[in-house]
Amino acid sequence: MFVCEGEKDADTLHTLGYDAVSGEDGAGPGKWRKEYTEQLKGLHVCVFQDNDQVGKDYAAETCNALHGVAASVRLLDLSKVWPEIPEHGDVTDMVETLGVEAAVKQIAALVANTPEWVPTAAPIEDEKPLLMPMTDVEARQASYLINPYLPRGMLAIMGGVSGAGKTYLILSWAAAVSNGQRLPFQSWTSPAPPSGYVYYFTQENDPNTVIRPRLDLLGADLSKILIQATTGTTYEPLTLNDPRLEEAAKQYPPIMIIFDPIQSYLGAGVDMNKAERVRPVLDWLGDYAKRHNCTIVLVSHMSKPGVGNTLALDRLLGSSDFRNAARSIIVVGRDPKDKESRVFAHGKNSIGEPGESQRYHIDGKQGVVYDGVCDLSADDIVKQSEDARGRNKPAVTLTNAIKQLEELLWTDGYATM
Repeated sequence: MFVCEGEKDADTLHTLGYDAVSGEDGAGPGKWRKEYTEQLKGLHVCVFQDNDQVGKDYAAETCNALHGVAASVRLLDLSKVWPEIPEHGDVTDMVETLGVEAAVKQIAALVANTPEWVPTAAPIEDEKPLLMPMTDVEARQASYLINPYLPRGMLAIMGGVSGAGKTYLILSWAAAVSNGQRLPFQSWTSPAPPSGYVYYFTQENDPNTVIRPRLDLLGADLSKILIQATTGTTYEPLTLNDPRLEEAAKQYPPIMIIFDPIQSYLGAGVDMNKAERVRPVLDWLGDYAKRHNCTIVLVSHMSKPGVGNTLALDRLLGSSDFRNAARSIIVVGRDPKDKESRVFAHGKNSIGEPGESQRYHIDGKQGVVYDGVCDLSADDIVKQSEDARGRNKPAVTLTNAIKQLEELLWTDGYATM
């Protein structure tokens, strides 16, 4: 029985006449389940590893789980018979590259020449020790996709109150990235972002009536901006740490990924207010961003102001782990001098100097128009946005009650009943 990382590889092996299975949730730590081991009890099992670190670790975890339960276990390293295997390559790639006849011969040779799995042996050839000296760590300067607001290979957050213009702004940035164009507020000394694929995931904005018209207006390269596909009426929910993102990266290497908003992609059972639930998801997502050298932007709503959370960053929804994990946080709000003008301000940049606050407005014929720098802070524009919506106006009932009490107390300052 062959065990593969995904259903695609299992299907490929079925067409070649082999028995093959895969887990339903792709590769990743802890994704090999106990019931899988029980189902393979007593069988001779060969486990294919994909040619990347996640695939190798997952294959080793699978072999360890099956050792002593299956009749025999072998870990198959395709690079032994296909030295030209690309990064992230798998058995399907080998069949498509070498052809069916050659691939079948190579698989047979690999099975025959691979010894049984020994748990005490190093599971992967390039396994690194637990500890290493800092002399082995290369010092690198941080790089940006959009300088200095969106760092490469890291997480960023764009937050703001409802109606502040977050979606239009992030789509403007996505359009620029799709074309490899410098945005108007960037200095000419700043490099233009490299053109690449942008994943835009949203549950709040209809792709037909909202997203596509805006991207058209912004002049985006639509072939470079990807959304989650649907087949008929089916739609399998996506999560921030979804293993399908690894498969997607093989076909469309991402340079920017946007989740709008965060809470739509946490997955069942993940309470965004609990650090122990949120942190593992963010750690996986941060590792994904680093491995693929892409910028991941989490779009966040803000809570209403209250005791202890009057500052902009404190009002981002969810656990503080979100803002701790993000290397950059952009806050979107309104310009107090003009209700039609919006502002984005750098609330956090933990790898360099924060960028200047920038005014912009939404134009029916141009989309997003950038109007230059301003001196408003993230706290200023969030408060102003709330004031513009009337949330900070004194309540009429409270005002009347105060007036009646003042009349009752008169000049003595107290009253007896």
